[in-house]
Amino acid sequence: MAATDTAVAITAKDTTAIARWAKAAIAQAKVEAMSDPAGYFATVPSCKGAWASGSTPEAAIRELEDVLADWAEVHLRTGNQPPLPAMGGISLG
Repeated sequence: MAATDTAVAITAKDTTAIARWAKAAIAQAKVEAMSDPAGYFATVPSCKGAWASGSTPEAAIRELEDVLADWAEVHLRTGNQPPLPAMGGISLG
């Protein structure tokens, strides 16, 4: 079955849930200093492939929250597997 066969429409209600999920996911964020280029790299270990960078740890975390929301939305739209991990008691899939 093609990914588009399982795609779902994202509603405004879903967008709010995704934003809450991304904010909850930040609690699990890991931030590492980078030397070349200088800055910080942020990830959530259970969200493979979603990452962000910034000039400060705080900037990397802010960017990561946006990345996670976009990553989750694409994941839901395309029906990618495995299901998204629950974050802070919020399950999207």
